[in-house]
Amino acid sequence: MRKCVKKVFDSKHNRNSDFENFVYQSAHQLRGPLATIKGLINLIKIRKNDDELERFIQLIDLHARKLDERLYQLAYLTQETYEEEDSTDISFEDIETRLRQIIERNAFIDFLDFHFIAPAGKVTDINGVLFSALVENLMLYVLSQPMKSSKSFIRFLITRNTDSIHLIMETIGFETDDELSDTLLEEPLNYIDVVKYPRLFHFYYVLKVARDLNTKVVASFSAGMQRFEMHFPLA
Repeated sequence: MRKCVKKVFDSKHNRNSDFENFVYQSAHQLRGPLATIKGLINLIKIRKNDDELERFIQLIDLHARKLDERLYQLAYLTQETYEEEDSTDISFEDIETRLRQIIERNAFIDFLDFHFIAPAGKVTDINGVLFSALVENLMLYVLSQPMKSSKSFIRFLITRNTDSIHLIMETIGFETDDELSDTLLEEPLNYIDVVKYPRLFHFYYVLKVARDLNTKVVASFSAGMQRFEMHFPLA
């Protein structure tokens, strides 16, 4: 018994140490590009002429891209459970189960009407791990918004033909202000937007994974309704 307790304690201690190292490394990786950008902005403010302005702008763009990429890498690291799975062994039923678990952990089930319509069977001819991660993070983004209705509604409609998978997500009853909606429609969404609106983190991840799956997210908003649509080409 004592050995079992010690094993559990050591395991938790190791996980805590790994997490502390992860936080330290993450902060270090993000601080470098951000400090450089802030320094370049200060140089622009005190410049005596515009001879080097274009060069400053190029450097800011370069380091902004580095920061953007590192934020994306961190997003992937937080999804470590996905990497342990076989990308060909995920079914649409699995995805529905995960979405329902996300709802249970993040929302009041009694006030949410959830529908998931999809083909039966495995997610094939596309990276199932990434597809599942995208769908789950889209759900997490929506659930990060306050419910403004006593009966909110979320529907996923997934269809498949010979050369693509078509995904539509529709929501009703979630509060999204006009400024946030405008930000979602901008191209491209970047780390600055995520810093300003932290709840955009999951949507930022969705956009990045969508790019890896060779698709774009088409978002639209009207009268309290949100709609997200994607076409995924099949291999």
